Amino acid sequence: KSLSKQEVETIRLLIVTPKRKKVMNDMGKLILGPKFGRRQFNYGPSFWYTVLRSYASFKKSFATEKDVSVRLDMLFGFTYYLLKHPRWMTHHGRAWGGEKMVAGLATRWKQVLKHSPTELGLDEEF
Repeated sequence: KSLSKQEVETIRLLIVTPKRKKVMNDMGKLILGPKFGRRQFNYGPSFWYTVLRSYASFKKSFATEKDVSVRLDMLFGFTYYLLKHPRWMTHHGRAWGGEKMVAGLATRWKQVLKHSPTELGLDEEF
């Protein structure tokens, strides 16, 4: 199926510069630890707990970062690796608290996206 003109007009690209890639990879390493970079690996039964611990570290780093463009890269990277490794969403303990992490990420996305493309280090053309 081809995309309609309206659908095409909603598409946005984010070019991953070397600087952005480094920050993204740092977020991947935070979540995956020594498993980062492996093509395939077994998720342990406590991967959800690892994700929550990494989120606690992410929150501290995010709070101390003053450059909003780096904050965008941090959020993009953290979210990217969470979505790339979604096992934490379905294999977790009862009352695990993941909804607080998701709500916290949503709040941070809203805060960051209030800034202009220029402040975020984005080219408005894309």
